[in-house]
Amino acid sequence: QAPFASSSLGSVGIMQLYHATDRAAAHNIDSSRRFRPGSHGFAGGAIYFSSTEDAACRKSRNGRGNPDIVIQCNVDLGRCLPAGKGTMDRERCRSMGYDS
Repeated sequence: QAPFASSSLGSVGIMQLYHATDRAAAHNIDSSRRFRPGSHGFAGGAIYFSSTEDAACRKSRNGRGNPDIVIQCNVDLGRCLPAGKGTMDRERCRSMGYDS
C-alpha cells in the first residue's frame, strides 16, 4: 500500500516524513517550532511533506528543487483525501471533513 493511501473512513495517523526548504525558512521553523503554509503548490498554499528525502528535495520550491535543508518530521496526517493536482485546497478539504 502506498504511504499516503487511506480510506475515507479513518485517519492515516502519524508518519515519518520529510520537508525540504531554504535556510531562512528552516531557521523560522526551528525558532517558532511551527511550519507556515506556502502560497503555491499541488493543492494551493499548504505545508508539503514527502515520504523520502529525495522526493522532498525534488518537489521543494514548487518543483524547482535545490533546497538547503531537509527536515525529518513525525506528521499526524489525520483523514486524507486523495485528490488530483489543482483540484483541492485547504478550505475545500476541510469543508469535506478531511485534514490533508
